[in-house]
Amino acid sequence: MTLGNAKERVLAILGEDADTEGGIELLSRMNILFDMAQKDAAGKIPVIKTKEVKLVKGVYTVEEDVRRVIALMQNGVRKDFRRLTIDIYAPDGTYIMEYIATPTTILLSSPDDTKFEVDKIAADALPYYVAAFCCLPDDTERFTHYMSIYEQKLEVFRTAVRVRSI
Repeated sequence: MTLGNAKERVLAILGEDADTEGGIELLSRMNILFDMAQKDAAGKIPVIKTKEVKLVKGVYTVEEDVRRVIALMQNGVRKDFRRLTIDIYAPDGTYIMEYIATPTTILLSSPDDTKFEVDKIAADALPYYVAAFCCLPDDTERFTHYMSIYEQKLEVFRTAVRVRSI
């Protein structure tokens, strides 16, 4: 799902039209709210990525999108490593690093074709998070309703992942 698709879904959930004054005002706030939503979802359903890394003199400096290193693998075999602050220490060589990522920040200037980095099912829940915050401070009842839908959608995903792993 793209940022533009998600914005349209929020307007549909709220019953707003993008051409009205209310719709235009909502659209102006949505990028920041979608950034908050994606980071909230990633905190509940981790974004797991892999990348090839090269350790030179036994050190690799981790980029800022790496929240936590899960494993270093070489030829399909997990290797021991230590992480201190922003560096990983292991024997020299090329590895596949599996890690939990922090999603890229969605800026006010981010284009509508920006894709979410969370899982597709989690991305489908994001418009409810944004719709909830668009209701504040005037309508706390709708805020609560949309946040509960958001949480339910994430819980369905977490349950599905637990069932698949059994």
